[in-house]
Parts: sequence; structure tokens; C-alpha cells
Amino acid sequence: MESIEIEVKIKPKASPKYIKEKLSSHGSIFLYKVLEKDVYWQHPCRDFVKTDEALRTRVMIKDEGVEECILTYKGPRQKSVFKKREEIEVHADNCVKLGKLLEQLGFVKVATIVKDREYYRLDNCLVSLDLVKDLGFFVEIECSERDIERVLRALDIDYIVVEETYLELMLKKAKKKANTI
Repeated sequence: MESIEIEVKIKPKASPKYIKEKLSSHGSIFLYKVLEKDVYWQHPCRDFVKTDEALRTRVMIKDEGVEECILTYKGPRQKSVFKKREEIEVHADNCVKLGKLLEQLGFVKVATIVKDREYYRLDNCLVSLDLVKDLGFFVEIECSERDIERVLRALDIDYIVVEETYLELMLKKAKKKANTI
């Protein structure tokens, strides 16, 4: 699936429980809870850091034990109030084989991000509550810019907008840790 993704990531100054209550009071629908394991890959001939691109394989493990595998390409960020970029997703039936295929083509694993994620639908927006291993709690809102602003007002919480991706946050944390040793 190819599309333009528009989203904002925030670090809320409120508990997950409070945010769930706010979402519920505005008529959100809980969709599902999932464990996501994202493996990020580096291209053998192109520096994704310099080109502001990303390639990721994602294994989604739902409560029922159902696994889903998605390969996602994210293009460079476009000028926007929020994070906006091209996104191409392809569903696969086997992430292990997909990873081996990427390795055979010269791609190298950069990092793995693991998160517990709850998905909610609020009108036209997809809202996810993310507990990211080693990084903490975040909220992501994906929809049009106008609708993102409306959801942020509805949540009525203090927050910090996080411009970096989870990968960038994880790599920054690893670099900081390496510099203190």
C-alpha cells in the first residue's frame, strides 16, 4: 500500500490510563493491542541517514497469537507542520525469510525496536499508545493535519512533540550510552 503518512508523535505528561479515558470520552473505538517488533535495515549502497529514508520489517503479534509481517519503506520527510512522508507497505507471510532475503541483497540490520501498542480509532484518526522498550511511553496520531490538531485539543494534556523517529531516539540513546563508558 502506497500513501503519504501524516502523523505526530508526542511524549505526554499524562498517564496512559488518563489518555485512554480522554479518548473514550470523545467516542474513540479501541481496535486492538499488539506487540510490534520492528527491525530497521541499512541499504548496502545508500546511506538512509543522509537521505532521510527508512526500511523496516515489522512483526505484529496480536493477543490471539496471530502474527503479521509488513515490509515498510518510508521516504524523506516533506515540509509540513507534522511529520509527513511517503510510505509504501507490503505484507509478507514470513518475516524470517524476508529478513534473510534482505541480508542476501546486502542490507544490514541497524536496530530492533520493540513496543507494546494499543490502536484506537477517533473519527478519521488512528491513535496509538506506545510503550517502547528502553524509551518509554508515547502517543502517535495519524490522519490529516487539521484532524491531528483537533485530537490534540481533545486530549487536553501537556505534551512534548517528538520530531525523531523511534529509531533515531534509540540510536541517540545508544550513542550517549557509548560515550559515557
